[in-house]
Amino acid sequence: MNARDLGGTAAALGVLVHGHLELMAGLRRRPAPPARRFEPPSVTVIRPIRGLDVDARANVRALLDLDYPGEWEVLFVFDSEEDPAFLPTREEVAAHPTRAKRVELVVAGEPPRGMTGKLNAMQVGVARSRCDLLAFSDSDTRPTPGVLTALVGALLEDGGTGATFAPIYAAADAPLAGDVGYGLLVNAWYGASVAAPRRRMARCPSSWGS
Repeated sequence: MNARDLGGTAAALGVLVHGHLELMAGLRRRPAPPARRFEPPSVTVIRPIRGLDVDARANVRALLDLDYPGEWEVLFVFDSEEDPAFLPTREEVAAHPTRAKRVELVVAGEPPRGMTGKLNAMQVGVARSRCDLLAFSDSDTRPTPGVLTALVGALLEDGGTGATFAPIYAAADAPLAGDVGYGLLVNAWYGASVAAPRRRMARCPSSWGS
C-alpha cells in the first residue's frame, strides 16, 4: 500500500471515528430538566392511519390512555372507512375509557393530486381541531401516558421554541431478525443522528434559525 492509499484510509477512519463519537454523544443520557408547573393549554392529537399496523389495537389504547392534565382531544384520520384499521379503531374507541374530551374517527377522502395521504390526513385533522395546540402521532407508535404533558411542558419553557419531539424506541416482545435490524436502526442510529446536530446548535446559539 502506497502513501496515498494510507492517507485515504486514515481519512476514512477519521470520518468514521468522528461520526461514531457524535452518535455516542447523542445517545448519552442527559439529566432531565426540572418539571415546571404550567397552565395546560388545550391540545388536539391527530393520528393519521393507513393500513393495519402490528398491535394496532394496543397502539390505539395507548393513545387513549394519555394523562394530560388539560383539555385534549384525539382525531383518528383515515382515507376511507374501507381501511382495514377503521373498524378495529372504532371498536377500541367505543370500548376503552379515556380522559380525552373528544374522540372522533375522521374520513379525509382521497388526497389531492400531488399530495401524500398522510399529509392530507394531517391537514384535514388540523381543520377539524378545536384546541390551542396540535400534536401528531404516528399510528405505529405507543406513547407512554405522560409524554404529551412532557412535550407541552418543554414547549412552554422557552418562548422561542416552535415544536417539540418525543424520542422513539423500538421494542418487540419476541423479536425476530427484522425486529432486531429495525431496533438497531432506530434505537442506535436514528435518535442519535437527530440529537447530534441539536447538540451542535446548543453550543452555537447564534446559528439558530439560520
